[in-house]
Amino acid sequence: LSHKLCSFFDDTIENEWPWFEPKVSYGNSRIPHAMIFAGMLLQEHEMTRRGLKLLDWLIGQQFINDIFSPVGNAGWLTPEGKARFDQQPLEAHGMIEACLRAEKFTKDGRYADYALKAFHWFTGENDCSLPVYDFATGGCRDGLQLDGVNLNQGAESTLSWLISLLDISFYLRDKNTLLA
Repeated sequence: LSHKLCSFFDDTIENEWPWFEPKVSYGNSRIPHAMIFAGMLLQEHEMTRRGLKLLDWLIGQQFINDIFSPVGNAGWLTPEGKARFDQQPLEAHGMIEACLRAEKFTKDGRYADYALKAFHWFTGENDCSLPVYDFATGGCRDGLQLDGVNLNQGAESTLSWLISLLDISFYLRDKNTLLA
């Protein structure tokens, strides 16, 4: 399965638009994450290289002035441009996991920096400068819209927040253990 995934990029990986489709929609960081992880497990350098290359490209598309600005679902990302809204918590969660996996493999601290910046999207370092995490309820709002925060707090959004919180907590714990 991982080889099939990797083969989708045979004709595009070295192009200016490396994605295998004409648009990038939601959950996009899961693909390079899977390629990096599978490449590590299978000890397939080319698979990991492609995953890192795609992740670097997505980082270039989704971090603006050091703020995580995921692909919006009102138009997605195409060669012509990127929709800014609506932004969803699952995008921050996916970017966090992909970047932490890349950091674990490469030992390149900039991936951890991007993971932390994506995490801060939940707490207000985002295009609306508003927290998506609800400090009063412990839940997570369903995303950012052009006019502010979507006040719904669905399970997918709250789970994206909670798993992201765990991922970052474990990363920081392990980092502090190594520094001690």
